[in-house]
Amino acid sequence: MSSARKQSRRSWRALLVAFGAAAAVFVGVWYGLWWYRLSNARKSLVRHDAAKAMSWLNSALSLRKNHAESHFLAARAARRLGDSEAFRHHLQCAHDLGFPRQRLQRELTLTKAQLGMLDEAEPHFREMLLNPGEDGAEICAAFASGFVHHYQFKRAFDVLEAWQQDFPHDAEPWLMRGKLFRRWQNWAAAESEFKEALARDTDLFEARLALAGVLSRQHKYESAEQQYRACLDANGELPGPLLGWADCLTNLGRTADATAIYKRIVDQHPDNAFARLGLGRIALQNSDAEEAVSWLDPVVRADPRHLATRYSFAQALAAAGRPSEAAEHFAYFNEASPALSRVADLTQRLIKHPGDVQTRFDVGRLYMKYGSPAEGAEWLKTVLALDANHTATHVLLTDYYDETEQTDLAREHRAHIKKPAETAGPDQSGVALEMTSPHSS
Repeated sequence: MSSARKQSRRSWRALLVAFGAAAAVFVGVWYGLWWYRLSNARKSLVRHDAAKAMSWLNSALSLRKNHAESHFLAARAARRLGDSEAFRHHLQCAHDLGFPRQRLQRELTLTKAQLGMLDEAEPHFREMLLNPGEDGAEICAAFASGFVHHYQFKRAFDVLEAWQQDFPHDAEPWLMRGKLFRRWQNWAAAESEFKEALARDTDLFEARLALAGVLSRQHKYESAEQQYRACLDANGELPGPLLGWADCLTNLGRTADATAIYKRIVDQHPDNAFARLGLGRIALQNSDAEEAVSWLDPVVRADPRHLATRYSFAQALAAAGRPSEAAEHFAYFNEASPALSRVADLTQRLIKHPGDVQTRFDVGRLYMKYGSPAEGAEWLKTVLALDANHTATHVLLTDYYDETEQTDLAREHRAHIKKPAETAGPDQSGVALEMTSPHSS
């Protein structure tokens, strides 16, 4: 064999070795990159950051689209995000790729629990808690959300307490408890819960933003400003933290800085009610009543139930020499404000008395008249879950569905309304007569 041929063979071998090494490096890098993305997705799900988890999972699936666990985790992230279409797609993919059927069935049950479909989910609750596998926190989160959805606060707190005991380093149960206290305007208790959540996860944006809000509610504006600034440093100029920061600056007397922020928000979002409210209040402080009216009038027209805006608008009208118009808005504020404060007291009562039909009805009718009609309707549905023939509730829901042009639902509730002579019990008929048309004025 000639030396030239030997040299040629050695060259080919060297080339093959080099090619094999390059291929091995490529596969190793590809696999490492896929594993890195999947690992980060798992960590994000443990931290209950579903949006970030979904981002990592989409990246992982772009490298390995037929990985069953990735699709399962993507379904879980979609469930938490409320994306039903993505949930169904990824769960079906996980099924087709052979992911364990028992875990797929459990995820379907958790979806029902999270959505408040407790009639279907709750029969499995005890068994799931006794055999949680690696899904203990997921089970607690889904059922706590379901109980809150149905305003069963005592049961929600029981689940949250068990969650905290079994997963003491998990920030999410503290966050959920804080949201409930905030809902009831118990600002000090909410502050404590949000701080506990942040002690467990200092990067939990939702907890930091919520803490800033309850600090501001307690007039701790310097501390609140620090938290809002931290939110902005970590996540850019989002409208929520920007508005909170501007509110703090206003209350700290730095109105020029606050005005610049509010106007920046209005430039990008002309209908932002909170930025307009801030500008209206600053105009009032500067004794420019006409400017305040111009900022606030569109907001009141768009949402006449927003109490803070109605009150500032009334002040602006009075200062602008329009007292008769101002009187209407002052009257609404003086009527609605104590009513909505009563809602907070009533909902806390349900922690100890979850079966109190009258309390649930009162919360629903007050929301219908002064707050969010949609939330009022949800409260009234819980009345019917306890008393399907509660006439006054059917009256309110009939009116609500008529006004929102949901004719089939209106017809369904109208069929349950008894004639006055047939109305059972003096309490129901009395309330029904008083609240026949909560939306008319």
